[in-house]
Amino acid sequence: PIRLQMSGGPANEPLSFMMIGFTNLGGLPLDVIGMTGCPLYSDAILSILAPTDATGYTLVPVFSTPNDPDQVGASIVVQPFQRGANNPFGAATGNGYRLTIGCP
Repeated sequence: PIRLQMSGGPANEPLSFMMIGFTNLGGLPLDVIGMTGCPLYSDAILSILAPTDATGYTLVPVFSTPNDPDQVGASIVVQPFQRGANNPFGAATGNGYRLTIGCP
C-alpha cells in the first residue's frame, strides 16, 4: 500500500488535507489569493482529510497498487494543505511530490 505522511504541520489541526492529482503545476504561486509564499504543485483532483496530531504529524493510508505491469510508470502528484497559516488566506501548502509506480 501507498501511505502519505506529513510532518511539521500545525499541531492538532482537524482540517489538514492531502491533495492528490495527476498534473504537476510546477509551483503555481498562490500570492494573488492571499497565500503568500505558497506554491501549488498538485491539480488536486482528490483531497483526503488528514488531521494532524499534537506534533503536527499525519499518516494517510491512501491505496494499494495492483500487481499489473500496465501500472508501471503511472504517477500521482501529492501535496499537503493546512489551515492556520499566518497569511491573509489563513492556510498554507507544503512541498509537492510526484510518486511514480515501478521503474518505467
